[in-house]
Parts: sequence; structure tokens; C-alpha cells
Amino acid sequence: MQAQEIVRGWVKTNGRKFGWLAVQVPVAPNTMSTWMNGRGIPNAVCRARLSDIIGTDVRDANMWVAAC
Repeated sequence: MQAQEIVRGWVKTNGRKFGWLAVQVPVAPNTMSTWMNGRGIPNAVCRARLSDIIGTDVRDANMWVAAC
């Protein structure tokens, strides 16, 4: 499963918004959008922070590669 799918599921299940998640990481909302749309990959620190927040490991950069 791609990291974006995992994060989207967490956001939906927990009633949060991507803007809230961006603040927690912390990154700009447009940076979060870039990651979620497969146009960029979070750096290692941000992947670790996202993993801590959502409680699921999304640290592997390969999970963030957009499907071809």
C-alpha cells in the first residue's frame, strides 16, 4: 500500500484535515498537498514524524513513489 493511501485513510478515520496534519509535522499545507498528490517525497525527518502521528510506519521512501 502506498503511503498516501495510508495517510488519507488515517485522516478520514480520525476526522482530521490535511492542514491540521501539516501543522503537526510541521510543513506548509502546500507541501503536504505535494506529497499527497505524488509530486514529492517527504524527507526522512518528516516521514518519521508522520509515522509517529498516524501510528503506522510510512518511513520507507519507496512507499511514497507515485504509481506509474
